[in-house]
Amino acid sequence: MNETAEYSSSVLISSPLHNENTPSQVPAIMGPPKQIACYSVNPTGVEFNTSSLRYFVTPPLGANLGKGCFSFMDRYKNVMQEPQRLDNVLLACLQADAKEYLLQADVVVRRGVLVKIMLRTKVQLNVSLIDGVLYIEEWLSKPNLESEEPTIAKSDVDPDVQWLSVISRQLGDLNIILSGEVDCIKGTLYQAAFPEVLRLMPCEGRYTGQPDTYLELKTKKTRTVDLEKGLIAWYKKSYLQSHLLGVSELLIGHHSNDILRRTELLQVHSCIVDHGIIKQCLTGVMQL
Repeated sequence: MNETAEYSSSVLISSPLHNENTPSQVPAIMGPPKQIACYSVNPTGVEFNTSSLRYFVTPPLGANLGKGCFSFMDRYKNVMQEPQRLDNVLLACLQADAKEYLLQADVVVRRGVLVKIMLRTKVQLNVSLIDGVLYIEEWLSKPNLESEEPTIAKSDVDPDVQWLSVISRQLGDLNIILSGEVDCIKGTLYQAAFPEVLRLMPCEGRYTGQPDTYLELKTKKTRTVDLEKGLIAWYKKSYLQSHLLGVSELLIGHHSNDILRRTELLQVHSCIVDHGIIKQCLTGVMQL
C-alpha cells in the first residue's frame, strides 16, 4: 500500500525555481498535506472559522438531482464563473498565525487553478513574483465572464456558503500553499454507513483540523458504455481535485435521468490505479 501511495503522488515537474544543476524533468513526490488555516464563505461575507463546515449525511436513493438545476444555473451563472482571488487565502493564514508557512512558500495558488495547470487546460493567469514567491490567480475579462456558460450545476447547493481549507505541502523541492473547498467532513453518519472502510482506515467521527476527515462528493451519469477518453478525463480530474487537498475518499453518486441510483465509495488513489491510467495522469502533467 505504501508503494502505491508513493507512486500515486509522483508527477514530472519542470520549474525555473529548481537548482540549475537539477535535470529539467525529475520525478517529484508530494509531501503530506497539512491544514494551516481555513475560512467560511456565507451570504454575509467571509469568516475565518468553521461556521460553513458541513458533515456527511447519507444521500437518499431516488433523489432528483436535477431539481432546481436550471433556476440554480440562471441565478448563479456569474458567481460560478467568477475568478477566485488569493486575498482570503492570505488573510486566513494571517488570522491562523501561519505566517511562517507564507514565508517558506514558493507558490501560492488555488486548487482549481493548479488542477487546470496539471491537466494542461487552457487558462489565462495573473502571476506575480514577489520576493521569490509565485502568486497565481485565474484571470477572466468581463466580456468572457459574461459570455461563459456555467460549468457546474448542483441542486440544493448555495454557492454563497462554502468552507475552504488552506493546505501546505511540498511538491518536490517546492513549498506550495493551496486552497480549495471541502465538500464535507466524514462524521458519525459516515462511520455508520461505511463500517468496513473504518476497519481499514480508521478516522475520527468529528472534525480534526486536518485532511484525514475530509470527504469529496461527486455525481456521475450512469451509462451502459463509458467513452474511454471521457472516462479517463473524469477520473484524472477527480483524482487531482481530491489528492491535492489530501482527501483520501471520494463518494460518487451514480444517476440516470437525474435520479440518484446508487452510491460508490472510492479510495482516491484508486481513481488512477484501478482504471489503469496512472501513466497518462502522472507523466508530464505539470509544468510550473
